[in-house]
Amino acid sequence: MHKTLNLRSAMTPNEERQLTLTVLKAAIQALGSVAARNIEILLHDLDHPEHSVVAIVNGHLSGRSVGSPILAAPEQDQGFKALMQASTYQHGCEPVVLPDYPTTLKGRTL
Repeated sequence: MHKTLNLRSAMTPNEERQLTLTVLKAAIQALGSVAARNIEILLHDLDHPEHSVVAIVNGHLSGRSVGSPILAAPEQDQGFKALMQASTYQHGCEPVVLPDYPTTLKGRTL
């Protein structure tokens, strides 16, 4: 008889969360390898808003880097606004994805 290992039941919630973040960080890097240099891609861990950026590609656009706080978002950033609204209205861990929105930094379109 062949038994399969159920990794989800063997992992603690924290271990599962860390594994998910590790996989998402790799996905961010993969996207970054094909994204244009004028596209910033971020992964936030909202459990730690004071240093929420856990992965970033093309951070030169906004000046953010891994460890930057979520509150360091550029002014008029619609993604930031949507993320904050989602945290108020969504329950659980639903992703927030905005595929195309204009963002400015110090009055300059990114």
